[in-house]
Amino acid sequence: MPRETRTSIRVMPETGERVARRLGLPPPSPDDPFRPDLNVRLGCDFLASLLAYFEGREVPAVAAYNAGLDVVQEWWRKFGRLDEASFIEALPYRETRQYVQRVLAYYRQYQREYRGAPREGRRDGGP
Repeated sequence: MPRETRTSIRVMPETGERVARRLGLPPPSPDDPFRPDLNVRLGCDFLASLLAYFEGREVPAVAAYNAGLDVVQEWWRKFGRLDEASFIEALPYRETRQYVQRVLAYYRQYQREYRGAPREGRRDGGP
């Protein structure tokens, strides 16, 4: 498959380098955006750090994953007291607004479909 048609997790190069450094990994190479194992690891760690920063609030964390933390920090200062739907509608970037809506819709769908389903691969037997 030609490189141009492959897809990758959308972790920007600078973010990938920063997350890799935090995880004690070597800096990503030009071919690493096409390694699903590494992309999932970097993307999950980055999202976890955003969730921690926003104290578990999914909407600003997902928005920051798309638009960048600096931008969303400002939006959060301006609109953070709004309810979830109003905050999303107040996002100035249409692309980020649509991204957050899509991610949350899929997330909620997966929660409904997989609630109570056994999780394979867990070593601790937990949820």
